Amino acid sequence: MAKFLASRLIGTFVTNGGSSIQFGITGFQISGGERTMIDITTGANSSRAKFPGLAEPLTATVNFIYQGEITDLDAELKVCGGGTLLIQTATDEDGCDVSYILGNDTDGPLSVFLSSYSIEGEMDGAVTGTATFMRDENATYGAVGGGGTP
Repeated sequence: MAKFLASRLIGTFVTNGGSSIQFGITGFQISGGERTMIDITTGANSSRAKFPGLAEPLTATVNFIYQGEITDLDAELKVCGGGTLLIQTATDEDGCDVSYILGNDTDGPLSVFLSSYSIEGEMDGAVTGTATFMRDENATYGAVGGGGTP
């Protein structure tokens, strides 16, 4: 596993084309899953009636450090928006256990689409940026390689 300075979290994005991109994570936010309430009140109702609608898609916004050339990273991210994402704690020489934040070693990584990314800077061979991934709602979950825990 690669070492990333100042990062205890590691992200691995594998594109549908098979290219693997590993990066250190300096921060992330997971959102979505909330259900918008739909007003189904009719004239016969004496009070408002609501029904839960579809859940918002799960998105993960990741601030990352990539050890490598900016042109290599840019080329890989442009190729294909789909793939899988796994976020886990980094291991070190002290033998720390790996903890999975998104996806896991039993169900596999989460099937996602790369919806956007930006490169913020490059210095001494390290690229910093932000990427936003959206869960593939059509993926099958529950089997290794099948898309991870929803």
